[in-house]
Amino acid sequence: VELGLLHGDWVPWNLARTENGQLVAWDWEYAHLNAPTGLDHVHGTYQASRLTGGQTDRDAFGRAHAGVPRLQSSLHAVMVAARQCAAASTGVSDQRGRSELKASIGALAAALEEQ
Repeated sequence: VELGLLHGDWVPWNLARTENGQLVAWDWEYAHLNAPTGLDHVHGTYQASRLTGGQTDRDAFGRAHAGVPRLQSSLHAVMVAARQCAAASTGVSDQRGRSELKASIGALAAALEEQ
């Protein structure tokens, strides 16, 4: 697995271009220096599908994971599940978070069934 910088929340609303065309990103609380590469693209597709595309969490996982290597899609599902478990452990979980956790566990189960 190739490791690199992970922004962790690479979505259109956390990105902008300056007047001279430089890309600027903010909202770095999920960033990691030694994370599997490619997860930003997968997570960005997932978040855009569910939050602006109107897809269910389950369908958004399917769209984001389509054509992605199994390891990458599984790591993405683990990343989302871990975030929701952390939120639940601090009492911050809500219905949306529980739905996302259920969908991420379903994506992992589907990946295991394919093996």
